[in-house]
Order: sequence, then C-alpha cells, then structure tokens
Amino acid sequence: MTLQQGNEIRRQIPYSGVRYKIIKNHLLGNLTYNEYFSRTNFIYTDEVNLNWKLVNDTTTICNHLCHKATTHFRGRDWVAYYCMDIPINDGPYKFSGLPGLILKIEDTNKDYSFVAVDIYKAKNQIYKKKRKRMYTKVSRKAFNKAKKYNTLNPGAYLIASGSIKGHIRKHSRNEKDYNPIELE
Repeated sequence: MTLQQGNEIRRQIPYSGVRYKIIKNHLLGNLTYNEYFSRTNFIYTDEVNLNWKLVNDTTTICNHLCHKATTHFRGRDWVAYYCMDIPINDGPYKFSGLPGLILKIEDTNKDYSFVAVDIYKAKNQIYKKKRKRMYTKVSRKAFNKAKKYNTLNPGAYLIASGSIKGHIRKHSRNEKDYNPIELE
C-alpha cells in the first residue's frame, strides 16, 4: 500500500473525535492514559485486568480468521474478535490479553466500536515523538470526574479552573446524554 492509498483510506473513515493517547507497558502490567481538554493535559496510570471468556465462534476481518471472546470492563459487556495469526496480545483502547491481536471489539449496546479497516506492514519504523509538555497528574477517578464536568458544561469547567472569567450557568448539556466508555 502506498502512502497516497493509505491517506485515501484515512479520508474515508469518519473522524472519531479521539483525543486521548494510551501507552501500554505490558512488562509492568499497566498503562498511561493522556488526554487534553479545556487547556489541561491530564495524565494518569491505570491497571487493567480483563477476564476473557473464549467463545466458539469465528468471523473474518481484513482477510484474517478471527475468534470471538467476551469480557466485562468497567460497567460494559464487550465482544471482541482476535486473530491468532497475528500473535500480539494487544488491541485498541485499554484492551489486551487475548492470544492474538484484537481486530474488532464493541460493547453489547453498540455505543462503542473499534474495527480494523486494513492491516499492512509499515515501510519505515514508527517512533513515539518525545515532547516536553506540562501534565496534570491525576487519579483515574479524578480524571473521570473532571471529564464529566467538562463534557456537561465546558464553559463552567473553564471558569472553575481559572482559565477564563465569567459566570457559571446551569449545566448546558443533559446528563442522560453523557455516555463515557468506562461507566465505573
């Protein structure tokens, strides 16, 4: 696949709005989650232990035979399809721990879905850029609280954080519409 073909495929994929970065350390069994919103670069360390149930079902994704597995993760039930031909026990978001790369995973309500659209070997090595940035280190619980408050009323969050001046009004968004990937 050429760079031009890859760019064309990326243009066809709807923008997901993903603004987070996750760096997994499989040796230590943890990950670092980083997300920027409301002029703050939040970062926290998380440990994820998934109890997978392997299911006798298969499908094909990106021309690879994939096997089904299920798990419960922080308030949602998830269905995953992993490829044993690619022996990497990793996947999107915070998911990992299966005997092959997760090519598709979605929650049973279909609120969240991650699906591989193409697999190819990169011509060049991929490097993580090291940038000097200021981070606000928080717990996962504190991050989730700030994220919810910011999502429901971003103006009030900016005022409360001292980023801007103004008056705090009632929540500008309905709380029932708040649907984070992690419910617990």
